Amino acid sequence: MRPEKIVACVEAAVHQPINKGLELERKLFVECLLSPESQGLRHLFFAERKAAKINGLPKETRAKAIQSVGIIGGGTMGGGIAMNFANAGIPVTLLEIDEQALQRGKDIIASNYGITVNKGKLSGAEAEKRLGMIRGTTSYDHLAEVDLVIEAVFEDLAIKQTVFKQLDAVCKPGAILASNTSYQDIDAIAAVTRRPQDVIGLHFFSPANVMKLLEVVRGDKTSDEVLATAMDIAKQINKVPVLSRVCYGFIGNRMLRPYAREAQLCLIEGATPEQIDRVMENWGMAMGPLAVGDLAGIDIGYKARQGLSDEEKGDPRSYCIADRLVAMGRLGQKTGAGYYQYDPASRARSSDETILRVIKKKPQNRVLCEERSATRKFLTD
Repeated sequence: MRPEKIVACVEAAVHQPINKGLELERKLFVECLLSPESQGLRHLFFAERKAAKINGLPKETRAKAIQSVGIIGGGTMGGGIAMNFANAGIPVTLLEIDEQALQRGKDIIASNYGITVNKGKLSGAEAEKRLGMIRGTTSYDHLAEVDLVIEAVFEDLAIKQTVFKQLDAVCKPGAILASNTSYQDIDAIAAVTRRPQDVIGLHFFSPANVMKLLEVVRGDKTSDEVLATAMDIAKQINKVPVLSRVCYGFIGNRMLRPYAREAQLCLIEGATPEQIDRVMENWGMAMGPLAVGDLAGIDIGYKARQGLSDEEKGDPRSYCIADRLVAMGRLGQKTGAGYYQYDPASRARSSDETILRVIKKKPQNRVLCEERSATRKFLTD
């Protein structure tokens, strides 16, 4: 928070009499105590603990034991979710549509562990042990006995409902059926099952094996026991659970939307992805908004928008560049290019003139956006 003050105290301890050193230490301590950073950290400390408490949940509610987990979808998100449970020593069954997709998912997970090993944060032996906790399958039958299933497929309600119908037919009674959806209606997903009380949203954030936040989305019929279990398992996998009700974008993405919108408007106005992300990273964000978009997948937001009316989508300038990139097949890190280019081995990002050409060489995109925006403004004035 204030590292230079720590250095000043150490220097005082070495070069000044003890009384002078203690006097300076006290003075600097009080300055830190009254600083905005200190206030913010205290707020965060208590907010995280308050978020884990559920108002109205009976104290006698017991969480279910989760001893095995199924993950549907081995992409960037599904693989990251699987790692969370493997890291906690909970066996995972990873399901994909075919052997090719399954192998690709396994390779993503192995690559993630490899990066961690190369950074010295995990031993090779421990990485192998955790990889051994994840087995792959292409059959729903292998999910029959798991205690919790988390669906992490495309952001398409119809696809998710199809998945949950299959889970409802295969999974044992009492198994928790969870969706990692960012936007879809949990109640609409639960409605296609015969056990809506066992359905809940568990929305992880990219990269799922790193980010602490886990949105726990309670449906209208989600049972208290399932809710308590979700909050408990979040702690077991080292996440900070935050309870949400069903609404578009839940909490995190409703907050993110204005932030992402402004980044898109900056692009339209001539800023480069590097400029936008650099400003936000210098301000303190771990990643800039466009780098985050590449990490999560530009198609995630695109698919979510397909279920919205023009009015709900908002200003077309806030998504027309993203839509153009999706049309070009530039979905972010998973395709090797989005707002940036990505090294296939290290995933290191580099600037790409293509994104500038999307804005400059295709003026009809900008004109169309501006025309739609002007029309909407005229209609609503």
